[in-house]
Amino acid sequence: MPVSNTPWAGTLTLTTANTPYQLSQLLSDVPAARRPIMGNPPRAQFVAIQANPDAGGARFYIGNPDLSTTNYGALIYATQVWPIYSMDVNLIRLDHIYLACDTNAETVNVLFITR
Repeated sequence: MPVSNTPWAGTLTLTTANTPYQLSQLLSDVPAARRPIMGNPPRAQFVAIQANPDAGGARFYIGNPDLSTTNYGALIYATQVWPIYSMDVNLIRLDHIYLACDTNAETVNVLFITR
């Protein structure tokens, strides 16, 4: 059964290099005992995405559905964090955030808060 932790924090795997993954789908794939409760559409007030601290020189891309290695909103490396703030309640659409990495089987740490 999904959990109602706020903030929700966990590690997500980007299995295939250079493949865009929708954040809300990655969260939906978390095992039921740890899966966050998300609305429809899934929204948050604050999101933080951290590149795997042990990723070496791997490049992590953050963007929208058309995310690619040449079209992205943010590029982060190991240990770096990219925060997204919403000044109003739950304006961040988790289904509009896509993640990719140039290395197979890398992970990102995600923390988000809903109200």
